[in-house]
Amino acid sequence: MRGPPDRGGYPGELQNTESYDVLAKLGYWLDDDQNVEFFINRFQLEGKGGYVPVPGDRDNGVPTTARPGIIDGEPGENEVTTARLSYSHGDWLGNQVDTQLYSQTFRARFATTPFFPYVDANGNDQLDQTRNESDKVGAKFTLTRDGLLNDYLTLTTGLDVLQDETRQTLVETGRTYVPKSQFRNYAAFLQGDVAVTNRLTLHTGVRYEHAELKVDTYNTIDRSNVTQDNVTVQGGNPDFNETLFNAGVVYQATDQLQLFANYSEGFGMPDVGRVLRGISDAGQDVDNLLVLEPIITDNREIGGRFDWDRYHFEVSYYESDSDFGERLTEVNGTWSATGKKPRSRVWKSPPMRT
Repeated sequence: MRGPPDRGGYPGELQNTESYDVLAKLGYWLDDDQNVEFFINRFQLEGKGGYVPVPGDRDNGVPTTARPGIIDGEPGENEVTTARLSYSHGDWLGNQVDTQLYSQTFRARFATTPFFPYVDANGNDQLDQTRNESDKVGAKFTLTRDGLLNDYLTLTTGLDVLQDETRQTLVETGRTYVPKSQFRNYAAFLQGDVAVTNRLTLHTGVRYEHAELKVDTYNTIDRSNVTQDNVTVQGGNPDFNETLFNAGVVYQATDQLQLFANYSEGFGMPDVGRVLRGISDAGQDVDNLLVLEPIITDNREIGGRFDWDRYHFEVSYYESDSDFGERLTEVNGTWSATGKKPRSRVWKSPPMRT
Protein backbone atom coordinates (compact mmCIF):
# COMPACT_ATOMS: atom_id res chain seq x y z
CA MET A 1 0.00 0.00 0.00
CA ARG A 2 1.36 3.42 -0.88
CA GLY A 3 -0.18 6.85 -0.46
CA PRO A 4 -0.16 10.04 1.67
CA PRO A 5 1.42 9.43 5.12
CA ASP A 6 0.45 11.15 8.35
CA ARG A 7 0.38 14.91 8.10
CA GLY A 8 0.42 15.96 11.73
CA GLY A 9 -2.70 15.58 13.81
CA TYR A 10 -3.49 12.20 15.31
CA PRO A 11 -1.45 9.48 13.56
CA GLY A 12 -2.98 6.33 12.19
CA GLU A 13 -2.13 6.06 8.50
CA LEU A 14 -2.05 2.59 6.92
CA GLN A 15 -0.41 3.49 3.61
CA ASN A 16 2.97 1.96 2.74
CA THR A 17 2.72 -0.75 5.41
CA GLU A 18 3.36 -4.46 5.62
CA SER A 19 1.37 -6.88 7.76
CA TYR A 20 1.09 -10.56 8.51
CA ASP A 21 -1.42 -12.64 10.42
CA VAL A 22 -0.64 -16.18 11.62
CA LEU A 23 -2.92 -18.45 13.64
CA ALA A 24 -2.89 -22.02 14.89
CA LYS A 25 -5.60 -24.16 16.48
CA LEU A 26 -5.20 -27.54 18.15
CA GLY A 27 -8.03 -29.65 19.52
CA TYR A 28 -8.20 -33.00 21.30
CA TRP A 29 -11.21 -35.15 22.22
CA LEU A 30 -10.76 -36.67 25.69
CA ASP A 31 -13.79 -38.89 25.05
CA ASP A 32 -17.09 -38.71 23.15
CA ASP A 33 -18.30 -35.78 25.29
CA GLN A 34 -15.19 -33.84 26.28
CA ASN A 35 -13.04 -31.63 24.10
CA VAL A 36 -10.01 -29.40 24.78
CA GLU A 37 -8.88 -26.76 22.28
CA PHE A 38 -5.98 -24.30 22.16
CA PHE A 39 -5.94 -21.29 19.81
CA ILE A 40 -3.22 -18.68 19.22
CA ASN A 41 -3.12 -15.76 16.79
CA ARG A 42 -0.30 -13.32 16.01
CA PHE A 43 -0.90 -10.14 14.00
CA GLN A 44 1.70 -7.51 13.16
CA LEU A 45 1.48 -4.37 11.01
CA GLU A 46 4.57 -2.27 10.39
CA GLY A 47 4.93 1.04 8.59
CA LYS A 48 7.80 1.20 6.10
CA GLY A 49 8.26 4.98 6.07
CA GLY A 50 10.09 6.41 3.08
CA TYR A 51 7.43 9.00 2.20
CA VAL A 52 6.64 12.48 3.50
CA PRO A 53 3.44 14.47 2.90
CA VAL A 54 2.96 17.19 0.30
CA PRO A 55 0.23 19.49 1.75
CA GLY A 56 -2.81 20.07 -0.40
CA ASP A 57 -5.03 23.11 -0.82
CA ARG A 58 -8.64 22.55 0.21
CA ASP A 59 -9.87 25.87 -1.19
CA ASN A 60 -8.49 25.06 -4.64
CA GLY A 61 -9.42 21.38 -4.57
CA VAL A 62 -5.82 20.12 -4.41
CA PRO A 63 -5.53 16.88 -2.36
CA THR A 64 -2.66 16.01 -0.05
CA THR A 65 -0.14 13.71 -1.73
CA ALA A 66 3.22 12.16 -0.85
CA ARG A 67 6.77 12.13 -2.14
CA PRO A 68 9.83 10.03 -1.23
CA GLY A 69 11.61 11.36 1.84
CA ILE A 70 12.86 10.67 5.35
CA ILE A 71 10.21 10.71 8.08
CA ASP A 72 10.69 11.94 11.65
CA GLY A 73 11.06 9.18 14.23
CA GLU A 74 10.10 5.54 13.69
CA PRO A 75 7.21 4.34 11.49
CA GLY A 76 4.02 3.29 13.25
CA GLU A 77 3.36 -0.36 14.03
CA ASN A 78 0.83 -2.69 15.69
CA GLU A 79 1.51 -6.02 17.41
CA VAL A 80 -1.31 -8.22 18.75
CA THR A 81 -1.03 -11.71 20.26
CA THR A 82 -4.22 -13.51 21.28
CA ALA A 83 -4.36 -16.91 22.99
CA ARG A 84 -7.34 -18.99 24.14
CA LEU A 85 -7.76 -22.32 25.95
CA SER A 86 -11.23 -23.88 25.79
CA TYR A 87 -12.87 -26.91 27.37
CA SER A 88 -16.34 -28.30 26.65
CA HIS A 89 -18.36 -31.17 28.07
CA GLY A 90 -21.49 -32.24 26.22
CA ASP A 91 -23.05 -34.22 29.06
CA TRP A 92 -21.92 -33.12 32.51
CA LEU A 93 -24.75 -34.25 34.80
CA GLY A 94 -27.10 -33.67 31.88
CA ASN A 95 -25.72 -30.20 31.07
CA GLN A 96 -23.64 -28.70 28.26
CA VAL A 97 -20.58 -26.99 29.82
CA ASP A 98 -18.25 -24.56 28.04
CA THR A 99 -15.29 -22.85 29.69
CA GLN A 100 -12.68 -20.55 28.25
CA LEU A 101 -9.51 -18.78 29.40
CA TYR A 102 -8.02 -16.12 27.14
CA SER A 103 -5.41 -13.38 26.97
CA GLN A 104 -4.45 -10.61 24.57
CA THR A 105 -1.29 -8.52 24.40
CA PHE A 106 -1.53 -5.35 22.31
CA ARG A 107 1.29 -2.96 21.45
CA ALA A 108 1.02 0.02 19.10
CA ARG A 109 3.55 2.71 18.21
CA PHE A 110 1.98 5.74 16.58
CA ALA A 111 3.78 7.97 14.11
CA THR A 112 5.60 11.14 15.21
CA THR A 113 3.41 14.16 15.94
CA PRO A 114 4.19 17.82 16.78
CA PHE A 115 2.20 17.59 20.03
CA PHE A 116 5.04 16.30 22.26
CA PRO A 117 8.21 18.32 21.51
CA TYR A 118 11.31 18.02 23.67
CA VAL A 119 14.87 19.39 23.73
CA ASP A 120 17.61 16.80 23.10
CA ALA A 121 21.14 16.69 24.55
CA ASN A 122 22.37 19.08 21.85
CA GLY A 123 19.72 21.67 22.62
CA ASN A 124 17.72 20.92 19.47
CA ASP A 125 13.94 20.71 19.36
CA GLN A 126 12.77 17.16 18.63
CA LEU A 127 9.39 15.51 18.12
CA ASP A 128 8.12 12.53 20.08
CA GLN A 129 5.69 9.68 19.40
CA THR A 130 3.36 7.63 21.61
CA ARG A 131 3.22 3.92 22.36
CA ASN A 132 0.12 2.13 23.66
CA GLU A 133 0.46 -1.01 25.80
CA SER A 134 -2.58 -3.07 26.74
CA ASP A 135 -2.79 -6.52 28.40
CA LYS A 136 -6.09 -8.36 28.74
CA VAL A 137 -6.88 -11.60 30.58
CA GLY A 138 -10.31 -13.10 31.01
CA ALA A 139 -12.46 -16.15 31.51
CA LYS A 140 -15.92 -17.34 30.42
CA PHE A 141 -18.07 -20.09 31.92
CA THR A 142 -21.39 -21.23 30.43
CA LEU A 143 -23.77 -24.00 31.51
CA THR A 144 -26.78 -24.98 29.36
CA ARG A 145 -29.64 -27.29 30.32
CA ASP A 146 -32.24 -28.27 27.75
CA GLY A 147 -35.21 -30.62 27.82
CA LEU A 148 -36.84 -28.86 30.78
CA LEU A 149 -40.66 -28.75 31.10
CA ASN A 150 -41.10 -31.63 28.65
CA ASP A 151 -38.63 -30.19 26.14
CA TYR A 152 -40.27 -26.74 26.10
CA LEU A 153 -37.58 -24.85 28.04
CA THR A 154 -33.82 -24.38 27.68
CA LEU A 155 -31.85 -22.43 30.31
CA THR A 156 -28.33 -21.03 29.96
CA THR A 157 -26.37 -19.40 32.77
CA GLY A 158 -22.81 -18.22 33.01
CA LEU A 159 -20.11 -15.87 34.26
CA ASP A 160 -17.71 -13.57 32.37
CA VAL A 161 -14.56 -12.06 33.94
CA LEU A 162 -12.21 -9.52 32.34
CA GLN A 163 -9.16 -7.54 33.46
CA ASP A 164 -7.56 -4.95 31.18
CA GLU A 165 -4.38 -3.02 32.05
CA THR A 166 -3.52 -0.17 29.69
CA ARG A 167 -1.04 2.70 29.56
CA GLN A 168 0.42 5.05 26.95
CA THR A 169 3.99 6.38 26.98
CA LEU A 170 6.17 8.67 24.87
CA VAL A 171 8.82 6.65 23.04
CA GLU A 172 11.81 9.01 22.90
CA THR A 173 11.64 10.43 26.42
CA GLY A 174 9.86 7.72 28.40
CA ARG A 175 7.26 10.18 29.72
CA THR A 176 3.83 8.90 30.75
CA TYR A 177 1.13 10.21 28.43
CA VAL A 178 -1.81 8.19 29.81
CA PRO A 179 -1.21 6.62 33.26
CA LYS A 180 -1.54 2.90 33.81
CA SER A 181 -5.17 2.03 34.47
CA GLN A 182 -6.70 -1.28 35.48
CA PHE A 183 -10.25 -2.04 34.37
CA ARG A 184 -12.09 -5.03 35.84
CA ASN A 185 -15.48 -6.33 34.74
CA TYR A 186 -17.57 -9.16 36.22
CA ALA A 187 -20.85 -10.26 34.62
CA ALA A 188 -23.35 -12.99 35.51
CA PHE A 189 -26.22 -13.86 33.18
CA LEU A 190 -29.27 -16.09 32.77
CA GLN A 191 -30.95 -16.81 29.43
CA GLY A 192 -34.16 -18.76 28.73
CA ASP A 193 -35.65 -20.14 25.51
CA VAL A 194 -39.26 -21.33 25.45
CA ALA A 195 -40.80 -23.35 22.60
CA VAL A 196 -44.39 -22.11 22.88
CA THR A 197 -45.48 -24.15 19.86
CA ASN A 198 -43.74 -26.03 17.08
CA ARG A 199 -43.53 -22.75 15.17
CA LEU A 200 -43.20 -20.09 17.89
CA THR A 201 -40.16 -19.65 20.15
CA LEU A 202 -39.63 -16.93 22.76
CA HIS A 203 -36.35 -16.03 24.46
CA THR A 204 -35.44 -13.60 27.21
CA GLY A 205 -32.49 -12.98 29.49
CA VAL A 206 -30.89 -10.79 32.12
CA ARG A 207 -27.23 -9.84 32.66
CA TYR A 208 -25.74 -8.17 35.73
CA GLU A 209 -22.56 -6.13 35.18
CA HIS A 210 -20.09 -4.84 37.75
CA ALA A 211 -17.12 -2.80 36.56
CA GLU A 212 -14.41 -0.78 38.27
CA LEU A 213 -11.49 1.36 37.17
CA LYS A 214 -8.30 1.75 39.24
CA VAL A 215 -5.79 4.53 38.54
CA ASP A 216 -2.77 5.28 40.75
CA THR A 217 -1.53 8.80 41.50
CA TYR A 218 0.34 10.23 38.51
CA ASN A 219 1.76 13.40 36.95
CA THR A 220 0.49 14.83 33.70
CA ILE A 221 3.12 15.84 31.15
CA ASP A 222 4.19 19.29 30.02
CA ARG A 223 4.23 19.07 26.25
CA SER A 224 7.00 21.63 25.77
CA ASN A 225 9.77 20.39 28.08
CA VAL A 226 10.84 16.90 29.16
CA THR A 227 12.07 18.07 32.57
CA GLN A 228 8.83 19.71 33.67
CA ASP A 229 5.52 18.07 34.55
CA ASN A 230 2.21 19.87 34.73
CA VAL A 231 0.21 18.72 37.77
CA THR A 232 -0.15 15.78 40.15
CA VAL A 233 -3.46 13.92 39.99
CA GLN A 234 -4.49 11.73 42.93
CA GLY A 235 -5.53 8.20 41.99
CA GLY A 236 -8.93 6.67 42.52
CA ASN A 237 -11.19 3.65 42.06
CA PRO A 238 -14.59 4.59 40.54
CA ASP A 239 -17.04 1.76 39.79
CA PHE A 240 -20.60 1.03 38.63
CA ASN A 241 -23.25 -1.71 38.53
CA GLU A 242 -25.77 -2.23 35.75
CA THR A 243 -28.52 -4.74 34.93
CA LEU A 244 -29.23 -5.41 31.24
CA PHE A 245 -32.16 -7.21 29.60
CA ASN A 246 -32.97 -8.85 26.28
CA ALA A 247 -36.00 -10.47 24.67
CA GLY A 248 -36.98 -11.85 21.30
CA VAL A 249 -39.36 -13.97 19.26
CA VAL A 250 -38.90 -16.35 16.34
CA TYR A 251 -41.89 -17.50 14.26
CA GLN A 252 -41.70 -20.20 11.59
CA ALA A 253 -44.39 -18.82 9.26
CA THR A 254 -43.91 -21.56 6.63
CA ASP A 255 -41.45 -24.34 6.02
CA GLN A 256 -39.33 -21.84 4.06
CA LEU A 257 -39.99 -18.51 5.85
CA GLN A 258 -38.88 -17.60 9.39
CA LEU A 259 -39.70 -14.22 10.98
CA PHE A 260 -37.86 -12.78 13.98
CA ALA A 261 -37.69 -9.72 16.24
CA ASN A 262 -35.16 -8.95 19.00
CA TYR A 263 -34.51 -6.34 21.66
CA SER A 264 -31.29 -6.20 23.69
CA GLU A 265 -29.34 -3.86 25.92
CA GLY A 266 -25.58 -3.58 25.72
CA PHE A 267 -22.91 -1.44 27.31
CA GLY A 268 -19.48 -0.02 26.54
CA MET A 269 -16.94 2.17 28.31
CA PRO A 270 -16.16 5.79 27.39
CA ASP A 271 -12.60 6.81 26.48
CA VAL A 272 -11.32 7.77 29.94
CA GLY A 273 -7.75 8.07 28.63
CA ARG A 274 -8.61 11.35 26.93
CA VAL A 275 -9.62 12.80 30.29
CA LEU A 276 -6.68 11.43 32.31
CA ARG A 277 -4.06 12.79 29.92
CA GLY A 278 -5.65 16.22 29.53
CA ILE A 279 -5.96 17.37 33.18
CA SER A 280 -4.30 20.75 33.72
CA ASP A 281 -5.75 22.01 37.05
CA ALA A 282 -3.93 21.12 40.29
CA GLY A 283 -5.67 19.38 43.21
CA GLN A 284 -7.71 16.91 41.12
CA ASP A 285 -8.37 13.26 41.98
CA VAL A 286 -9.78 10.47 39.85
CA ASP A 287 -12.71 9.61 42.17
CA ASN A 288 -14.12 13.14 42.07
CA LEU A 289 -13.07 13.90 38.50
CA LEU A 290 -14.62 10.90 36.76
CA VAL A 291 -18.24 9.84 36.95
CA LEU A 292 -17.83 6.34 35.54
CA GLU A 293 -21.07 5.56 33.75
CA PRO A 294 -21.48 2.84 31.12
CA ILE A 295 -22.70 3.71 27.64
CA ILE A 296 -25.96 1.74 27.54
CA THR A 297 -27.30 0.97 24.07
CA ASP A 298 -30.85 -0.11 23.18
CA ASN A 299 -30.73 -2.42 20.17
CA ARG A 300 -33.75 -3.51 18.13
CA GLU A 301 -33.91 -5.76 15.10
CA ILE A 302 -36.72 -7.18 12.96
CA GLY A 303 -36.45 -9.32 9.86
CA GLY A 304 -37.00 -12.57 8.07
CA ARG A 305 -35.09 -15.56 6.70
CA PHE A 306 -35.99 -17.51 3.58
CA ASP A 307 -34.56 -21.00 3.19
CA TRP A 308 -35.49 -23.14 0.21
CA ASP A 309 -33.42 -26.06 -1.01
CA ARG A 310 -30.05 -24.61 -2.09
CA TYR A 311 -31.06 -20.95 -1.64
CA HIS A 312 -30.93 -18.88 1.53
CA PHE A 313 -31.84 -15.20 1.86
CA GLU A 314 -32.13 -12.92 4.89
CA VAL A 315 -33.24 -9.31 5.28
CA SER A 316 -33.50 -7.29 8.51
CA TYR A 317 -33.77 -3.76 9.88
CA TYR A 318 -31.51 -2.84 12.82
CA GLU A 319 -31.68 0.22 15.10
CA SER A 320 -29.39 1.18 18.00
CA ASP A 321 -29.85 4.11 20.42
CA SER A 322 -27.83 5.39 23.37
CA ASP A 323 -28.48 8.20 25.85
CA PHE A 324 -24.74 8.89 26.20
CA GLY A 325 -22.07 9.69 23.67
CA GLU A 326 -18.87 7.72 23.27
CA ARG A 327 -16.66 10.42 24.80
CA LEU A 328 -16.75 12.02 28.23
CA THR A 329 -17.96 15.61 28.59
CA GLU A 330 -16.97 18.11 31.28
CA VAL A 331 -19.93 19.29 33.39
CA ASN A 332 -19.12 21.70 36.25
CA GLY A 333 -15.55 20.42 36.52
CA THR A 334 -16.52 16.72 36.46
CA TRP A 335 -16.18 14.48 33.42
CA SER A 336 -19.08 12.13 32.73
CA ALA A 337 -20.57 10.18 29.82
CA THR A 338 -23.16 12.71 28.80
CA GLY A 339 -24.02 14.47 25.58
CA LYS A 340 -26.21 14.06 22.55
CA LYS A 341 -27.94 10.76 21.94
CA PRO A 342 -26.19 8.85 19.14
CA ARG A 343 -28.39 6.76 16.89
CA SER A 344 -27.79 4.39 14.05
CA ARG A 345 -30.20 2.62 11.69
CA VAL A 346 -29.36 0.19 8.95
CA TRP A 347 -31.06 -2.23 6.61
CA LYS A 348 -29.15 -5.50 6.50
CA SER A 349 -29.57 -7.77 3.52
CA PRO A 350 -26.87 -10.40 2.92
CA PRO A 351 -26.52 -11.70 -0.63
CA MET A 352 -28.43 -14.80 -1.59
CA ARG A 353 -26.39 -17.96 -1.06
CA THR A 354 -26.59 -21.15 -3.05
